[in-house]
Amino acid sequence: CWSFLCWLTTFGFVLLGWVFFRAQSLDAAIVLLRGLFTATDGPILIEGVFGVRHMLIVVVGLLLLEFGHQVERWTPLDQWIRRRHVVCRWLIYLGLTLFVLNFGATEEVPFFYFQF
Repeated sequence: CWSFLCWLTTFGFVLLGWVFFRAQSLDAAIVLLRGLFTATDGPILIEGVFGVRHMLIVVVGLLLLEFGHQVERWTPLDQWIRRRHVVCRWLIYLGLTLFVLNFGATEEVPFFYFQF
């Protein structure tokens, strides 16, 4: 129990440090920290931070991961896919490809440490 409490405390301090590290200014970090500990006036738990569409994508993704986990309990996923009919197998491949193309990162993200 003591080691878990130490781990949790260290984790909290690291998260707090990241807020100050990533903020543009000290004022921005303080505003962010105040926002973490104040009540909201909107349905953030229902709509999520990014809206209903993104929440649906997350839920479907989690369901797919759980499906894969349950299949893996009995047989490796690649063997399970190989045992499907050729049409079903290629529909799985096509669906995964379209999922990645549709929801994958499409914009360039700048290098995180470019300022240093």
